[in-house]
Amino acid sequence: MQRRVLATKERIYSSIIEELKKAPLTEITDRNIISKAQVSSGTFYKYFRNHTDALRELENNLLKDYSFVLNSDLKYWHVDKLTMDSNSVKLIQNNLNNTFKF
Repeated sequence: MQRRVLATKERIYSSIIEELKKAPLTEITDRNIISKAQVSSGTFYKYFRNHTDALRELENNLLKDYSFVLNSDLKYWHVDKLTMDSNSVKLIQNNLNNTFKF
């Protein structure tokens, strides 16, 4: 994805987070987010159907990033030094992955 697109989406995501700090989700509107992100409505709707769609993408990105970090850190958890066979280690990894997919 182009840097410009990523930067625009990051501004939108940040705006969503800021709006959620001030008001419940039911009170947030597309217009609030567009104004806070300082993007045109055309730009916003180019990437998202509405603020709920943008929030869903933000949540998915956060979970993917969190999952990546946890999987990266798994090697430092010293699971391999425990008295577990490889099936147990795979079970732990699968459970972590399933948790994030949920």
